Amino acid sequence: MKNRFSCRPLWKLIPALSLIGCGNIVLQTTSEPEQNSNLLNSDAGVVSDTFFVSGPTLFDPCGKPVILRGVNEMVTFVPDGKDGNPYFDDIVTTGANSVRIYWRTTDTADELDRLLSNAETHKLIPIIYVFNYPGPTTPSSSTSVSQAAKFWTQQDIIPIVLKHQQWLIIALRERDLAAIETPSEWASNFDAAVLQIRQASINVPLAIDAPAIATTYGADIDTLTRTGAIRIANDPRQNLLLSTNAWWQADTPETITSKIAAAADAALPLLIGEFSVYAQPPYSPCSNVMFEYSTLLQVAEATHMGWEAWSWGAVTNQNCNSLDMTNSGSSARFSVWGQDVALSNTNSIHNTSVPANFTPGRGCQ
Repeated sequence: MKNRFSCRPLWKLIPALSLIGCGNIVLQTTSEPEQNSNLLNSDAGVVSDTFFVSGPTLFDPCGKPVILRGVNEMVTFVPDGKDGNPYFDDIVTTGANSVRIYWRTTDTADELDRLLSNAETHKLIPIIYVFNYPGPTTPSSSTSVSQAAKFWTQQDIIPIVLKHQQWLIIALRERDLAAIETPSEWASNFDAAVLQIRQASINVPLAIDAPAIATTYGADIDTLTRTGAIRIANDPRQNLLLSTNAWWQADTPETITSKIAAAADAALPLLIGEFSVYAQPPYSPCSNVMFEYSTLLQVAEATHMGWEAWSWGAVTNQNCNSLDMTNSGSSARFSVWGQDVALSNTNSIHNTSVPANFTPGRGCQ
């Protein structure tokens, strides 16, 4: 079943960029006769059983555009539990409409259910990814994108995903440190993982990571932009976000602008999955190369692209605690850059985030 509506151009780019409109949008709804379908929510105004992507835009189940604005948190490592309490209470004070969540393949279906239920209660759209990268309580193993897909298609995990499908985005990451992929290997690995998940009747948006630059995973936005349309076309649901981690060193405001503008000009659904005050991911030793995040915020707002800051701070970045937005996840104890991104900057979460029109359990508002 497909519903069609037309819309005006959703956003204007900064003066140097071109104007893009959304044209006619086909709502990605399902009906019982369709293969791999799920039952459509009967709430008034609901047009899709999941969030969905059309052109450069993410839509909620009500068919309303959503621009993701939020933070990352390594929920899997929180010592007091993996349900988001109590720091989800603090995150929502910023006005965030989403939270990007670090999860592990060893976390259970019951833990996942509690976490997603709590995200729904707080109206935080969960963007959740799994990998077993070394951390406070993990061994020195890592997770390939095929292993991540295997996690989501386990018999005890699928029912949890379908239970929460109207309020869920799954992110796929490649963190197999044994080998650095070529662009063609990256493409084939992610296409295969997407197909595996779709064959399990999981139709939620999938946010796929860009390839690595050296050992900086997810940073190759150029390859992502150049081949993103092919990745989307190869998804049986054509319901992908293209995610990049902005750990871009030695980049000027002009190059940051041009990187994001290229994706905007191509009308691709880009998500900035990670960025911070420094141009270095949270590895040791920490970088002292400042990142022009204010430029990123400005251009992302002008192009209506989503972003998730790294990271909230309920779990510290260990030796790189300068990347923590808060002390221990408390909104009463912001770092300088954390307060800027969350509250003070003209293009902060507080100043740009808009909640989704859809509310879990209540339908369209």
